[in-house]
Amino acid sequence: MLHRAPEGNTIAPHPEADAGPYDPDLRRFTLENGQTAYVHLNGWRSQHGYKEIAVLTTQQAEETLVGSRAQRGIIAAVTAMHFRTTEIGLFGSIDVRRLRRALAQIDEPITKSAEEHSRETAQKLQNVAEGGQGYEQRRERFERAAEFKHDLQVPSLEYVLALLRYSRRGFDTLPHRDQVELILGTCEHLNEFLTSLRKLVTFVEYGSPEGLSTKPVRDRNQDVKAALLREVEGLSYKEIGEELRIPLPPTSEIKGSHDTVRKSVKRGLDLLRQLFGQDGWRERRESMKAEAERYKALSEEEQIVERMMEGMRLSKEEALELLEYRRRQYAKHLQDNQIDMPKTIEQDQPRTAEEDR
Repeated sequence: MLHRAPEGNTIAPHPEADAGPYDPDLRRFTLENGQTAYVHLNGWRSQHGYKEIAVLTTQQAEETLVGSRAQRGIIAAVTAMHFRTTEIGLFGSIDVRRLRRALAQIDEPITKSAEEHSRETAQKLQNVAEGGQGYEQRRERFERAAEFKHDLQVPSLEYVLALLRYSRRGFDTLPHRDQVELILGTCEHLNEFLTSLRKLVTFVEYGSPEGLSTKPVRDRNQDVKAALLREVEGLSYKEIGEELRIPLPPTSEIKGSHDTVRKSVKRGLDLLRQLFGQDGWRERRESMKAEAERYKALSEEEQIVERMMEGMRLSKEEALELLEYRRRQYAKHLQDNQIDMPKTIEQDQPRTAEEDR
C-alpha cells in the first residue's frame, strides 16, 4: 500500500520509485552513521540556472514533499485500522513487557514472519520437553511454550515487523539484539500514537469547550443494558436495579416496583426501536435470546474458552492451552501457600477403577 523512494543513486526511472502524485525524483539513502537521508534529483533552481540535487533530512522531506506526507498519512491510517479492541471499539495497544519476555525466547535472527517464529520457537520448547525428562519437567516446558505464544502477540508483532522491514531495508541483517530493541521501541511509539489518537477522536466526538462530556452517552448505555435485561433476559425491574446497582427511589418501596429502572428500560427500548425499527428489533431480540440459550447450554469450561477466544482473539487450541496453563499456575499458587484445593463436583463423586488407572 505504501509508496517509497528507492534506496540508491539511480537517475533513470525505477520500478520502486514513487508514481502518480508522488515525486519520482526522490531517492532514499542510508548514510554511514545509519541515518536516513533523502536526495531530490530535480531540486530547486540555483542562481546559476541549473536545478540542484538536494540532500534532505527525513523531517525536511516530510515537510516539503507530497510523497512523504502521503506516506506519513497512510502509515497513521493503517496503524489505526490495525490496532483496535473488540470490547469497546477503541484503539488497542501492545503489551511491551510481555513482548520483551517472549522475544527473549527467540534465539535466532528475526528474519521470518511472526507466525513462523511463534510456531518454530514454541515447537522447540515442547521438543525439549519430550527428551527423557519427568512428567513435571515436560509439563513446565509445555506451559512455557503456551505462555510464549500468548506473550508474543502475533497479530501486533506481524504489523510491527512489516513496518520495520518497509522502513529499513536491512532490518533482517541486523544483529538479533538490535532487532529486538527496534521492535520494542517501535511498539512504545505505536502505543503513544494510539493513546493520542484515542484522545483526539474522543474529544472531537464528545468534547465541549470545557472538556469531555460523556455522561449522556453513559446514561444511554445503561438504558440499553436495562432494556436488554428486561426484553431478552426477562428480569423484573427490581432485579434489573440490583444487577445494574441502581438505587431504589423512595416511592418504589410503596408501589413494589422500581420507577427509575422502568423509565430507563423505556428509554432504552425507544433507542433500540429507533436503531433497528420495530420489526428489526423484534428479530434482533429473538436472535439474542437464541444466542443466550446456546451459550447457557455450554459447560463452564466451554464458556470460559469462548470468552477467551472472543476477548483475546485466540484460536480454540490457543485458548485451551492458556486455560490449562492458568490452572497449573493456580494449583501451584495453592500448593506454595499450603492452601487446600477447593472440592469440585467431580471430586466429590466416587471414582471408578478405570478412573483410578
